[in-house]
Amino acid sequence: MVLSQTLKLVRQRRGLKASEVARRMGLPLRTYSLFESGRTRLDVDRIALFASVTDSDAHAILTAVAISAPHFAARRMDNKLT
Repeated sequence: MVLSQTLKLVRQRRGLKASEVARRMGLPLRTYSLFESGRTRLDVDRIALFASVTDSDAHAILTAVAISAPHFAARRMDNKLT
């Protein structure tokens, strides 16, 4: 649930539609929707790809999930760790 909230929040803060993120990730919209809704297994590579196409920070997304704080990732979108 926290992953779903985090991904959706980051996407919305970037002003992107799910269909646009799906296209950028090279995924069918249905596959992306399952990913964003958290109905697939946690996939770090897919989270990294999501971060790349939304110009956000994969580390912040994973940390947000670990600490159950979706807004953490949104606040850290532009502070990318390498």
